[in-house]
Amino acid sequence: MSPPITIPPSLPGFPELDDDFVGVKAPLPLEQLEAHARALAAEHGVAKGEGPRKELLSRLERNAERLEQTYKTLSEEGFDQTAESPSEEWLRDNHYVVRAQVLEIRRNLPRKYYEELPTLTEGRWRRYPRVYVLARDFVSHTAGRFDQELLRRFADAYQDITPLSIGELWAIPIMLRLALVENLCGLAVQTLRAKQEREAARKFAAELLVESAQAKSKAPLQLAAKASTTFVVEILHSLRDQSVSSTAAWRWLQGRLSARGQSPDELLRTEQQREAVDQLSIANIIGTMRALSALDWPSAS
Repeated sequence: MSPPITIPPSLPGFPELDDDFVGVKAPLPLEQLEAHARALAAEHGVAKGEGPRKELLSRLERNAERLEQTYKTLSEEGFDQTAESPSEEWLRDNHYVVRAQVLEIRRNLPRKYYEELPTLTEGRWRRYPRVYVLARDFVSHTAGRFDQELLRRFADAYQDITPLSIGELWAIPIMLRLALVENLCGLAVQTLRAKQEREAARKFAAELLVESAQAKSKAPLQLAAKASTTFVVEILHSLRDQSVSSTAAWRWLQGRLSARGQSPDELLRTEQQREAVDQLSIANIIGTMRALSALDWPSAS
């Protein structure tokens, strides 16, 4: 008997997400967004005479490198090849916008200016600039969509509890860019992982079809409980596109999913929703990056 075909709980070689990447959140209505800003301000204690950590600048360089690597991977097959997903296409076709944002941050965030920004006293973001955490929360709770009036209301609501310094108000545009690059990097890593999982799933499905077509006893098959939705959905697509030889494999897969309390239709809906949300968020972030570059901030403030 041939060795078992196994879907591993996690596939090697995938880029990792930062532990603090929270992903995409549904946009909050204005009143809830303002309430969140006030609650955030109430939580924040500000350090006096304690300079910010250098990690934020290091994070920028790490995220810029990840975005470059993702772009290179997604572009390897050439632009004449259709991208597998809209998210991939957005990242591939708009990377020049991302590069421009990174250059803008490097140019407009002098180290001396950065070191003078007030920092937080405790929590995950201790000694990070307070205005960076403010910008990060705004991006997260608006799904990356930019609205100048919405930003003004968010900052005003925060200042209902505690005022921001003049330096922090001037730093909002650059901190928004930092937050956008961070969020886009997380989405790009997710997109690349999904692409790699689909490729690995197609290879697994091909092996599964060979096993199903054999007249002798099939090798034992295992479906790990932690196999991702993207991975399993791609196997479903691969089997549905095959001839009658996939019938046994299809039945086997349905049985394994049933044992996990899942159904093919449920997984397909979940994956479609994930891709739609990621695509919208990537499009929002790219659009916001363009808007920030076009906006005359001194006159806007």
